[in-house]
Amino acid sequence: MSRKQADYLSYLLRLWRDNDAQEASWRASLQSSLTGTRHSFASLNDLFKFLQQQADDNYDADENEDGTQVRQANGESPPSAL
Repeated sequence: MSRKQADYLSYLLRLWRDNDAQEASWRASLQSSLTGTRHSFASLNDLFKFLQQQADDNYDADENEDGTQVRQANGESPPSAL
């Protein structure tokens, strides 16, 4: 099993209303406190999708003996069978 990402993610979150559109909507940006990389989002849904993807990437994939995949959080070993 290989580690895709670190076990810790930290971002500075900025939220603001965009009143230029016909209907006001929220915009967002995240800046990684580890790398300084900034990500901008046109909607809260886009922000949530990004965060979900970051969390999903923090899981490692493992295979059962029958070839099916089991996902474990943060490299934890799957529970042993009794």
